[in-house]
Amino acid sequence: MKECDACGQLFVTLKRRYFGKTYCSSCYSYLFPKKQCISCNQEKRIFRHEPSHRCQECMIENLPCHRCRKHSYRVGKITAFGPVCNPCARYYNEEKFCSKCCIQSKWVASYLSFGETEPICFKCLRITHFKRCIICRGVKAPYFSTLEGENICRECTDVPIKLCVSCKVEIPSGAFGKKCQKCFAETTLLKRLKINRAGFVAIVGDLYASYGEWLSKRCGPAKASRQILIDRNVFVFLDDCYRKTGNFPKYERYRKELCVNQERQNILAKKFLMESGIFTTSKTESALIGDKNTIRRIIKSHKNKGTVHSKYLLGYYLSLLGKYRKGMTSIHSVRLALTPASEMLNFAKKQGIEQLNQLVLNQYLWFHLGQRAAITGFVNYIRNQHRIEVVVPSKSYFSLAPALETVKHTRFQLLKYCMSDPNLSKRYFKLAFAYYHRVNLPNELYNLDLNKECRRESDMLSLTLAQQDYWFPDPQIEDLS
Repeated sequence: MKECDACGQLFVTLKRRYFGKTYCSSCYSYLFPKKQCISCNQEKRIFRHEPSHRCQECMIENLPCHRCRKHSYRVGKITAFGPVCNPCARYYNEEKFCSKCCIQSKWVASYLSFGETEPICFKCLRITHFKRCIICRGVKAPYFSTLEGENICRECTDVPIKLCVSCKVEIPSGAFGKKCQKCFAETTLLKRLKINRAGFVAIVGDLYASYGEWLSKRCGPAKASRQILIDRNVFVFLDDCYRKTGNFPKYERYRKELCVNQERQNILAKKFLMESGIFTTSKTESALIGDKNTIRRIIKSHKNKGTVHSKYLLGYYLSLLGKYRKGMTSIHSVRLALTPASEMLNFAKKQGIEQLNQLVLNQYLWFHLGQRAAITGFVNYIRNQHRIEVVVPSKSYFSLAPALETVKHTRFQLLKYCMSDPNLSKRYFKLAFAYYHRVNLPNELYNLDLNKECRRESDMLSLTLAQQDYWFPDPQIEDLS
């Protein structure tokens, strides 16, 4: 039911809508008497309080769409702000609740053609009634079904085949657009290359266009049209260096400026620049530069902090640097030694522990047992230089003890806990390890927030201890009864 904007009464049948306002039948007969419009000279129902004495059609005749401001359009809705075109009309809908998902949205309506008399959003409608067409592979409203139960959309039923406007190859009629996938991807690639190279100097712009062609031949136009957007930051960096120095930067500066995550995303751009001769370096030199940059980032993250953790790491780095200068080790070994040391210190920092001890080392190795050999050098350093009694445990130490309680008793305890407090607490992890895997959770890990160490996939949780994955359900999703 709607409310009349004049008298405020509720009514079922709408009699008149005037610039976004609704009127009942009683108010309509009084507020809209028959008059002669001064513009079209026809007798129409004109609003009583309209000073121009013109009908609604004449008032909106020369007005542009309120949203997109275009002229010569088909009127979709007349709002309180003015007329809007048919594509823009949906943005002025009132928010309603979907009868399926109960989410309030503007895109909710009653789709009588699908038998939906209650308001439903298009997302729920698509899930309920739309099927995948076996010809064009689009998810659409089915128009025809085969004897095997396979659905075909209306376009593919009426005219199964149409021709691509570019290469004249046959494509399904229900396919989106007038071009095949290859031609559409090639057009998209050319448009993006033209737009993105506009801000570069001529030599970098030509290099960017050559990269698009190289990438299209290597990976196809569809992949190339997406990858050139990801790799544009590389050519922005080259353009900036060329504008400042008149030359392209060396590979060492490129690796130093771009962080590791960015470089991994731009691996194809790096290969192209090496093949083009912009960067001249060998694999050995590239690995050496990468190790130096990693060491630089690790030291920078701990430098000038003045904490005990920074003191440990910087001292260990100076000892490794002395060995490297004497030729006793390599840069790669220095990087391999510093990485687990930095990770263990960060692990202790998250727990608020300043002084390293045996408990922190054991906890770290439970989650990173593969770093046991790499962390040995750091453990020896802090034991000899800082007199901290820590020892790397043997590999047999990191094995879970079997659960002693029976399955029936553990199941009862787990159900009792989940019914009272279905949260990811320390108690749940202990019971889950005992029931689902028949092992005891180590006492060293019982005080940690294991929720942050878990990986989530669907309604399951995974925790890696001593290089072995342990799976169990999420108590907030899984019905354990």
